[in-house]
Amino acid sequence: MLGSCAAQLMGEGQPSSYPRPLAAVTVLAPDRLRGQDPAAAELAGVCAFLAPEPVPPEWFPAAAAVLPVALAGPAADPVAWRQLLASLGRSALARVDSSGLLMHRLTQAIIRISLPPDQAEAARDLAEAVLAASQPGDTDIPGTWPAWARLLPHLLVLDLAATSNPDLRELARKEARYLIMRGDPRSSLDLASHLYQRWRDPLSRPVHHVDGEHVGLRLARYRWTLGPSVVQLKVADSV
Repeated sequence: MLGSCAAQLMGEGQPSSYPRPLAAVTVLAPDRLRGQDPAAAELAGVCAFLAPEPVPPEWFPAAAAVLPVALAGPAADPVAWRQLLASLGRSALARVDSSGLLMHRLTQAIIRISLPPDQAEAARDLAEAVLAASQPGDTDIPGTWPAWARLLPHLLVLDLAATSNPDLRELARKEARYLIMRGDPRSSLDLASHLYQRWRDPLSRPVHHVDGEHVGLRLARYRWTLGPSVVQLKVADSV
């Protein structure tokens, strides 16, 4: 069964560079880690719902107030946190180095399907909470832009349009502003347009509709920045 699970994942568009024997071993690793170090296993579960890009380890101590007890304790203690990261690194589920935590996309898929539905939902919600607690600061200050750039792929991999986390929705709005401030208004327009389409729906939750109105105002400003030709091109997508 485990071998077929790995083979199925390998057949679903996963990178061919990931060897099948290693995939089979990875299927076993999450259960093994849960038995050896439940806190490290919980950390791995959160990372499985983020992007396959480096995750700054300082995000978790910064989010200690929203973490479950198993993670909040180590996150509040620098020594215990380093030990927890080392435990995750030894499990081979993630690489831990100076750039942060890095988990292969196949490993992420294996962890996600290994979690019971309620645990998967909790891990996904926790990933959202960790990102929401990791706002880099004022988007108008260039010194914050590298941190916003690190945040972007993890933010985009979540379902921003459907999230019920108000702090994450606010983070998404700020990410759109960061993009325009760093000189990438087209990417900002694409992100704002996507959010506006979903959040403006009057049949959705009222708070989402209010967020849609806020994003709509920013969307108008971003279109103005890009000029009349882009306004004509995009107007049919959001009216």
